[in-house]
Amino acid sequence: MAFQVSPGVNVSEIDASTSVPALVTNIGAMVGRFSKGPIGEIVEVSSEEQLKLIFGEPNDTNYKSWFTAANFLAYSTSIKVVRVANNTAVSDANKTLNAVSGKVTVSAAVAGTQTLTGTAESSTAFYGSSAQTITTAVSGTMSAFDLFQGVNSQYLLPRLATDGSTLVTTNGAAAGTDTNIRDLAASDITVSIRGTGETGGILPASRWSLGESGSANGGTTKISLADEIGNTSNSGPWYIHSDANKAWSTAGTQFTTGGFFSPLYTRQTDANAADSGAGGTGASHGHYFEKYGSQFDASAIAGNTITLTNASHGLAQGDVVVYKDSGTPEATGLTNSATYYVKSVSGADVVLSDTYTYSTNTGGTDITMSAGSETDHKLYKVFYMPTLSTVAVHEAATAPADSAISLFANDNDEVVISISQQSAFLVSEAPGTYAVTNSLVTAVSSADGAYSASDFTVAANSNVITFTSNLPITDETVTVTVPARRSFTLNPAVNVSGGQTLELVDAGGTTLSSGTHYTIVGSGSRVEFATASIPADGAAVTATIRNANANSFTFANNMYVPNNTHFEDSVGFGAAAANGHEFVARNPGAWANDLVIYLVDETSLDSLKTAHPAVASALAGVPRAGDGTIDNSVTYRPGTPDNKKLSQGVAMVVQKVYPDGLAQNVEVLTNMSKASDGKTENGARVYYVDYINTNSKYVHIMNHPIAGGDWGGLVSTRTFAKLSESGNSDGTELFVRRPMGNGQEGITPTVAQFQAGFDHFADAENVDVGFILQGEAADVADSDDSAHGIVSHIVDLAESRKDAVACISPREVDVRADRDAGGSSANQIAFFSNVTSSTYAFADSNYKYMSDKYNDKYRYVPFNADTAGLMVRSENDRDAWYSPTGFNRGVYKGVVKTMQSQKKADRDALYTAAINPVVSFPGQGTVLFGDKTLNLNSSAFSRINVRRLFIVLEKSIATSAKFTLFEFNDEFTRSQFKALIEPFLRDVQGRRGIYDFKVVCDDTNNTGEVIDRNEFVGDIFIQPARSINFIQLNFVAVRTGVDFNEIVGAV
Repeated sequence: MAFQVSPGVNVSEIDASTSVPALVTNIGAMVGRFSKGPIGEIVEVSSEEQLKLIFGEPNDTNYKSWFTAANFLAYSTSIKVVRVANNTAVSDANKTLNAVSGKVTVSAAVAGTQTLTGTAESSTAFYGSSAQTITTAVSGTMSAFDLFQGVNSQYLLPRLATDGSTLVTTNGAAAGTDTNIRDLAASDITVSIRGTGETGGILPASRWSLGESGSANGGTTKISLADEIGNTSNSGPWYIHSDANKAWSTAGTQFTTGGFFSPLYTRQTDANAADSGAGGTGASHGHYFEKYGSQFDASAIAGNTITLTNASHGLAQGDVVVYKDSGTPEATGLTNSATYYVKSVSGADVVLSDTYTYSTNTGGTDITMSAGSETDHKLYKVFYMPTLSTVAVHEAATAPADSAISLFANDNDEVVISISQQSAFLVSEAPGTYAVTNSLVTAVSSADGAYSASDFTVAANSNVITFTSNLPITDETVTVTVPARRSFTLNPAVNVSGGQTLELVDAGGTTLSSGTHYTIVGSGSRVEFATASIPADGAAVTATIRNANANSFTFANNMYVPNNTHFEDSVGFGAAAANGHEFVARNPGAWANDLVIYLVDETSLDSLKTAHPAVASALAGVPRAGDGTIDNSVTYRPGTPDNKKLSQGVAMVVQKVYPDGLAQNVEVLTNMSKASDGKTENGARVYYVDYINTNSKYVHIMNHPIAGGDWGGLVSTRTFAKLSESGNSDGTELFVRRPMGNGQEGITPTVAQFQAGFDHFADAENVDVGFILQGEAADVADSDDSAHGIVSHIVDLAESRKDAVACISPREVDVRADRDAGGSSANQIAFFSNVTSSTYAFADSNYKYMSDKYNDKYRYVPFNADTAGLMVRSENDRDAWYSPTGFNRGVYKGVVKTMQSQKKADRDALYTAAINPVVSFPGQGTVLFGDKTLNLNSSAFSRINVRRLFIVLEKSIATSAKFTLFEFNDEFTRSQFKALIEPFLRDVQGRRGIYDFKVVCDDTNNTGEVIDRNEFVGDIFIQPARSINFIQLNFVAVRTGVDFNEIVGAV
């Protein structure tokens, strides 16, 4: 009571309603490697989406760490993460590094280099070649015709005699030792095979080819047929050409158009088979041709033998012939237009029969004949054609394309080779465009003098001159003169409008001047020299095409800025470590290598819109800081006060460029100030350096851009340098564009680096966590001892805090070895046998096979995060002291399968070693099937529900007991303490956490000695509730009529 001098009422309040607070014990803690995010500091994450945003997506190296956090968040809403990385590797290539912005260099890349070689005036003389026709009769088999060596004493003309200078222009003067002048092209030649005296019969180009002569000096003059002609021993199929009105069917139809007939067979049975094979009825019809007819005189019939007037009749035994009389019928024994078989042939003598057996090659009965007087009787060889209309071809304009159908020709045919007059000739030097355009190429004939420019055509850079009129003829010599080359083709062309430039350097190293020494013409495709600068014969001029000036970037710096604190304390703006780089990624890793940073000011937005409209679209308008600076690029009305003038300003856009080339603007900071003391009218500090370093989620800025040399001065400067005035000093652009690069994730962190990460959770007073997750810490260890050491460190950490459980797992290599051994648990047991034993540690087993939706694959990960998650779920659904195991509360989420199938014997071995089995039960999921702490001593604390109970009790009561500090140690305080604690314990008892309790806090444990030492003692006795681990079910069979009360307890 406060002291009063006079009577009165004093009012005071005493709060006796305080209670033990309910504390949260479901926050996780883990250490791992990630592709991005701050290193070496605690970051609290509440969802998988936030995990991805801060630490990036999982990849093939960090997925165990990543899914440790993600799997815990499947059960909880809070995990504290420390990212670790390896920046101590010997090689820079293996270190974890931050991406930095490229240092700009302006250069003009070489787009192409070529040599222009001067060519003096040249003259080329050549000989004319008139059209020729070379004809030879088919004789025997023929397949090639060498026009240089001669065909039937006919030669390709003209040619040079043996002396190399005398022109040979007649067949009679040709010799095998001559030299060819004209190399033929396929387009110069037409090859025809037809009946003697007929026309047409042109062979398609596919049925012959042009090649080298058999003579050394013969050139390209040899024609080779694809099919040999003259070999008519087989039946077919054939094709035959006939002139109009010189072909008939055996039915009497005359063909009046002429052309190619196919397919034809000399044996009707073969024609029938071809018709049937093509889908026909197996029928055929006959044809005969005037050129394959043989005449005989009826007076020469002797007995049954006909003597033909032409011994080269081409008939063979077995052929079918049709008989045609002279027009005056006479009784020779033959019927006009009837067909007969050739039974035998002997020279010009032929015997006919009415039948023929091809299998034995014998004819039937002779046709009985008698002599007559008419001389003009004929026998025509008959060819059979399949009747099917889709197969039969009559009088076609071209020969059949089917190479299986061959040309039929015999001694009644001839080969005609037609050679066109030569119109195209080669000159020794190709003229340039200037010479062609200005008609400077001349041609002079030995016969007629100078040609008109309209008589021939030439093309720039081509060695061919083509005469279109007054073509040179045999015996005529033509001389073509090409002037010295003045125009040269550029390949590639120089894109002048695109900013490319051309540099010409002559053989002496002198750089030639455009306009004085040369001119670029033809939209950059040619260079044309001035008359006085034409390169001499053989002189080389080097032409170099350079692209327009462009920015190139180097990333020479190796920076390691693990987090914001490190940047502020050890780097900062203007640091020498920046080595001229302007931006550094907010945290290490390759994640920032696909970022591009843009800085624009009040004068450069229009340039950005032109060059990068998608980036400019992120800005609402010209950046204005509203800081009192003045944009003097704007024209103001006279007398406008400074405070009414537009301010300068800076904006930054961060763009992410994806592997497919698509880009996205991910951050925009605008209306920032160039002045170090820049503030808005509302007093907000907007100096661009401080604003970026405080607010950007992606980068820190370390240096002013090159063009911003005076940025960072005071507002009183009023006007600062503009990016649009920077010219080439800051690259070719009127804004700042900086790609990021050189970021590296580095190699796997060491166990020592993981251990240092876990040490961030050592301070129980300031860092509140309920679970410490092993993650992949043991898997990264390079030895068994190192793996045991890091896991023991995690256990020791939980033990020293006394308010958290270390959730630990075996290494993947141990689980895999047990699986491969056929179901053993020996390797997992051996691993944990070397780990510190503690009731603050909970060891699971096995490995989880789960889906990685970010990479579309499946992964094996340890269970420790999920196991901690089961404890969180048990606390949320019931209370922390409920066992998080079994079918009610111990079913894991997201398990596709487990690495190992644990049978009863495996589970027994694991549980004996205080390792909790993880078992998949068909139709019931994957279950945590044990609740032992890693403590082999028999104790209440060997069960996780008891350890979790005491963590809750100790943490809650200890928190409340803080309010007893500095009070008096007397009966009142002790009673107040008990009154605070006992209701809390009764509540826990009512929620089935404990069976009974007792709080002792009186003078029996707070003796005078205790009080004099300024101590306060409260003894809290707890009987913890125990979980059921073993169930015994006894089924007893009894006799009929037995009273159960008599037997209960007796059995």
